[in-house]
Amino acid sequence: FSRVGELGAMTEAASAAPELPLDPVVDVALPDPAEAEVKSGVADGITLQRDSEFDPGSWGVMAHFKGFAARVDFSDAATQQAELACAKFVQEQGVETIIWDGDDLEPGSFTTTILKLVELCKVKLVAFLREEDVARFKKSWVTSNLPISVFLVSNDVNWQQLGVVGLQRTGAKKVVCLGGGPTLKAEYEHCPDGAVFHVACISRPAADPSLPWQPTSIADLVAAGGRANLVALA
Repeated sequence: FSRVGELGAMTEAASAAPELPLDPVVDVALPDPAEAEVKSGVADGITLQRDSEFDPGSWGVMAHFKGFAARVDFSDAATQQAELACAKFVQEQGVETIIWDGDDLEPGSFTTTILKLVELCKVKLVAFLREEDVARFKKSWVTSNLPISVFLVSNDVNWQQLGVVGLQRTGAKKVVCLGGGPTLKAEYEHCPDGAVFHVACISRPAADPSLPWQPTSIADLVAAGGRANLVALA
């Protein structure tokens, strides 16, 4: 793992807390303009397909990647070590495809680590995304110049449910987390059987600078141990 030391300061984006009532994954027809975009194939290096078209056998060893989507301080030594732990896990597990839930590429977000995972581990990229968020996603990621396969779900899927829907579609058993807020906790509580969350617990600055840093939402569960589907990354 000689190149892990190349991981440096990254960047920033928005995080949210959830109610997570989950319904079974349902195949739905895409309305226009999403239908037209799917038929058009590749645009700006981003391929659009329906989530029902995802073929788990085509992506090798998969891992979902989650974390804090805003205010991560990548200059913090503990955060840097946690990021290294995530990258080391991806490399040692032979992960070939990283999957995330359509979060923007922004400063202070876990998504900036995705760029390093591509560089260090040569992973392919898959994102699950609601139909109505295509323009937002493309605007954010087009400057990365990376090939990304996007699988679109219906707008009827609440964005807070998107992570669990993705896990259901892929059947992946590895989930890597660089921190994570209330949405992560809700996803963990509703994750499909067999999925194991490997968590690098970090803290991030609060939105109000006068308040203490916020820990990873499931840090207490990770510290308690005893859960087969929850493992600390160190």
